[in-house]
Amino acid sequence: MVVKAVEDWRLGAMRARRDAQAFLFENDRDFETVCARAGLDSTSLSEKVLKIGRKLEPQAGFVHAFAV
Repeated sequence: MVVKAVEDWRLGAMRARRDAQAFLFENDRDFETVCARAGLDSTSLSEKVLKIGRKLEPQAGFVHAFAV
């Protein structure tokens, strides 16, 4: 679920990007639960996803890292 959300956030259709953004960065409880069950640190993962998004943004030609 986390991998799919990251993929949707970066490459999905606008609706999928918005939903993924909400899950990854705005819905702390659900995101934390999914990460905990997967053995991942939610805070660290969020930071890494944002960092990757910033690095890929210029290469992909996106104006904003977040879906609008």
